[in-house]
Amino acid sequence: MFNSSSYYETLATNKIKSAILNDDVFWDRNVKFIELLNPVVRLIRFMENTTATLSDVRHKLFLLKEHFNAFVSESQFLQNKQKLTTKSVIKRIDKACTDTHNAAYVLEPRYKGGNLTPDELQRATNLIIQLSLDKSEVDVIGEISNFRAATNEFNNGIIWIAVKSTKSVCKTSSDITPSTWWESWQKKSVLHDVAIKLLKIPASSASCERNWSTWGVLHSKLRNRLTGKLVYVKYNLNIINKCEKIPDLNISSSSEADVSLSSEAEQLDSDSENENLPLATLLN
Repeated sequence: MFNSSSYYETLATNKIKSAILNDDVFWDRNVKFIELLNPVVRLIRFMENTTATLSDVRHKLFLLKEHFNAFVSESQFLQNKQKLTTKSVIKRIDKACTDTHNAAYVLEPRYKGGNLTPDELQRATNLIIQLSLDKSEVDVIGEISNFRAATNEFNNGIIWIAVKSTKSVCKTSSDITPSTWWESWQKKSVLHDVAIKLLKIPASSASCERNWSTWGVLHSKLRNRLTGKLVYVKYNLNIINKCEKIPDLNISSSSEADVSLSSEAEQLDSDSENENLPLATLLN
């Protein structure tokens, strides 16, 4: 038995396991890496949310960059790799942040582009001017300045009190989205149309992917003619279920589009792919 190769292989394996399990440095490094990468995982999940907006993604990417800068400067383990880690993360974040993200960030009443660099702010302003087709460049630039400084028509305490209730995900009937803020308070602003368009752009195509998954679940040879109607019914049943969980919310009101559907991904991703299931089972 002691001469067999399997015995020595088992002995070597046990030594390696013991060395790893008893190595405090190894586990400390793993804990540090988990702490370092957890915000990245949370950001990806947020971006796949139906209610995620470009302005929120831009703000969270800024916070992620700050997280990496603070982490690598405080961690003894990452001290020697600080430049490499910071450079790779910042490069990826800068690649993800487009001028469209920055323009939405500038017109978001909660942020007003506060963390943008002068170059990013200039490019975002140029994009807003390009999107304001029938507005003069002087009027657009002046309106952006007034909006960010809360002067002239934006010098109204009531509209900025409403910003406190502005959220990308509406959890109560008193919450409003950034686009609703512009629709409610700044209809006469030259930035009104551009702001609504930018703030309603979804952060990713994840919701489309989930819709295609629903088609894959419901579509079959037997249900071929009914598939379009069934997908419509299933998707709207999910919306109604989310609305019923929000207190004091009237789903027939004009704010229906602002309802939080943050758990919609989990609902659709958990659907069965068995096309032989009864229709009642698939629609529930």
